[in-house]
Amino acid sequence: MLDAGEEVVVVAELPGVKKEDIDLHASEDELIISVDTPQRKYHKELPLPEEVDPKPVKASHKNGVLEVRFKKKGKEKRSAFSGPGGI
Repeated sequence: MLDAGEEVVVVAELPGVKKEDIDLHASEDELIISVDTPQRKYHKELPLPEEVDPKPVKASHKNGVLEVRFKKKGKEKRSAFSGPGGI
């Protein structure tokens, strides 16, 4: 799991698993990865380090590596300048 600024990135190795066999279920503080095929059974519940929007920004599976990106909750872009007049 990586903290990538405004995102939380989860990376999992799932060798021999097809993209269509992966089920992802997310909440604000947890990601559940499941695979249930005749050849493979996998279930992992991962607590996330920060609250996130449970809808993944991006999920990809390539060469047996699953990568899921979530936007952190409450992370709004702020101006580089603050204070009176914005200067």
